[in-house]
Amino acid sequence: MAAQTQFWDSNIHVDVNNPGMVEKEDRLIISGVLKGKTADNVNATLSITPSTAFRVIGDSSFYIPELKQDSTLGFTFELETTADATEGLHTVNMFVTYKHKEILGDYSTQSFSKAVEINVKSSPDILFSIKAPDSLFVGDRFPITIELENVGVDANDVKVNIIPPSGFNIIGQNVHTLSKLEAGAKSDLAFELEVPETIDKAENKFLQVKVSYSDDAGNNHESTETFSLLIRPRGFLEIGSAGGVWVGPLFISMIVGVGSIASTTIGVIIFAYHLKQKRVKARASKKRP
Repeated sequence: MAAQTQFWDSNIHVDVNNPGMVEKEDRLIISGVLKGKTADNVNATLSITPSTAFRVIGDSSFYIPELKQDSTLGFTFELETTADATEGLHTVNMFVTYKHKEILGDYSTQSFSKAVEINVKSSPDILFSIKAPDSLFVGDRFPITIELENVGVDANDVKVNIIPPSGFNIIGQNVHTLSKLEAGAKSDLAFELEVPETIDKAENKFLQVKVSYSDDAGNNHESTETFSLLIRPRGFLEIGSAGGVWVGPLFISMIVGVGSIASTTIGVIIFAYHLKQKRVKARASKKRP
């Protein structure tokens, strides 16, 4: 879950890379590049001042005697997360100070800074969402995909369980398991359900998804979400599924009325008949002396 940050002024540009998320007592590297945008930048210093969640290992500043236009210089800072760091966002403040030669030849002191945010996590944190059709007909079989993303530390023994609405049938299994979902990792799990045949009117049904997992210390975690599915009876002259396809900003429905099919077919037949009659008349006129 590496993160990138940029900050600059009119003379110097700084690119920063950091891990984005760490655990307690982790060692981490903040690295990057300084770039000279103009000439005559001298006596530059890049320094960091972290919050109490971090401790700097080694040097906390770099000195650059001269940073010429279009030149670059890499830097690396090593830090360690403290054992008593609280969970959440913490900052490492980065400062750049230097002297810049002005038009009249004098050097003026310039400075700019940036607060780099790093998330300290001590437990897994799995977010999940669902992919399913927007609406369904009675009797439909339909796929559901549960999308997992771990925004915390490594999660073990991940179990995803779906609890369908009353009357719905689960095709296959209703539980999927993962032995591990690493920090920053994603995973998609597929399920299949079937809508009952006895729904008289359009209504929303609710699907429940439970996700449970444990951390490296053996602590258990669980979260539950409920998702809504629109179920409706099939219309008298409707053929096809209740879904459709998005093409750019347009939604094209796959539902077709039998009346539309019939009228379209009749129209094609009439058109073909008139076209044939026109060709017959054309051939007859050519045969006349």
